[in-house]
Amino acid sequence: MKVAVARKVAFQVLLSIEKQKAYAHIALAKALRESTSSPEDAALTTEIVQGVLLWQRLLDHWLENLAKRPIAKIDKIVRLILLIGIYQLRFLSRVPSYAILHDAVEMTKEQAPHASGFVNAILRQATREPTYLKPLLRLEENEGLPLSEIALRLSFPDWLVETLQRSFNEKDTIAILFGLNQKGKRTIRRNRLKITRDALHQEFEELGYEVEPAQICEDALYVSTKSPLLALPSFREGKFTVQGESSMLIAPLLLAKPAMRILDACAAPGGKATHLAELTNDQAHIDAIEVHASRASLITQQVKRLSLTSVSVIVADVLSVHEHYDRILLDAPCSGLGSIGRKPDVKWSMTPQKIKQLHVVQRQLLDHTASLLNPDGILLYTTCTLNRTENEDQVHDFLAMHSEFEPFSFTEQESQSLHGIVEHPYMGYIYPQDFGGDGFFVARLRRHS
Repeated sequence: MKVAVARKVAFQVLLSIEKQKAYAHIALAKALRESTSSPEDAALTTEIVQGVLLWQRLLDHWLENLAKRPIAKIDKIVRLILLIGIYQLRFLSRVPSYAILHDAVEMTKEQAPHASGFVNAILRQATREPTYLKPLLRLEENEGLPLSEIALRLSFPDWLVETLQRSFNEKDTIAILFGLNQKGKRTIRRNRLKITRDALHQEFEELGYEVEPAQICEDALYVSTKSPLLALPSFREGKFTVQGESSMLIAPLLLAKPAMRILDACAAPGGKATHLAELTNDQAHIDAIEVHASRASLITQQVKRLSLTSVSVIVADVLSVHEHYDRILLDAPCSGLGSIGRKPDVKWSMTPQKIKQLHVVQRQLLDHTASLLNPDGILLYTTCTLNRTENEDQVHDFLAMHSEFEPFSFTEQESQSLHGIVEHPYMGYIYPQDFGGDGFFVARLRRHS
């Protein structure tokens, strides 16, 4: 009996992440494109890859206890096969254990024949439900536990938990950790230039999808499905864009209007630039800057599909741009800690040293884009990360060096979607648990007239 396609592809993806340091979402998308996976197989592959990465620390802890040896003493390929097996046994109750064991042993025979007996023994032991440190799956389960144990049972590196602790109170830190481990909601943004939300809602219901209006964003719908939304005719016709609700809340805060010159400084993959175009009735002039041609092409595809004419996609380093604008969105390169739910490999690929390097890049981008803003213009600085270094501290330092800028506070209505910073009402966070999506930071600044 052959190894199931879903598990084989999952192993190949995880191996490329391990050996080639590939980005998980890119490696997964590439593998699924190149495989003959059915939608069901693709869903299982995605579940395994994201699950193993999300719970990697706890899975390694279990494996060490089962094998009675440190992870460093286990062959890397064998470890991956075992993590795939243990993850399914512990988290995917609908998958029969005999299929998991069979495929793990067969993959080991192909990849590391000497270890097939070892893999069989470990996974058989894992099926017998030995006493083990349970994962934390519900917020109320953390009562009375020290943060160090919560970090292990939620499968986060200690440094990341400590970073959050320095940025938030303990209650919010724990809630954020739980939020980052949750599966996000599938959310779409209707193209307000082509269709009403009610009409799009009806189209999805007629196709048999479960749909409901989003919490705050008036253009958003939650869609319950594992089917690929990008294959739908309504997607190809530009009636909607797949985008998280938390991400949709950013563009309106720029207060953009028709006829304005707008810069989206780090624009790929184009969700916010196209949202700005829709919000301004496709009557502004928007420069969407992206340094990488391959990523810029993603924006171009979006713009064309949505039938937008106000967005100019420019392949360039934004530091080389010298035009002037009325509104600037700087969605800065960052550590991405708020996107762990979608990109769980960030848990293990990001480091404190990389955050320091990103801080320098962010400062350069802030200083330069500030010089491009017209008097009375608005600069929106945003990241999809959750720490003071890249967020509040960055903005405070910027204001200390740029007396020509002032804070521009959010209104009471705008603040409804933000965890405001009381003493600084022009800054705020969107937590991952708020809308079942990424976590964001946003700060709004205005240049003096």
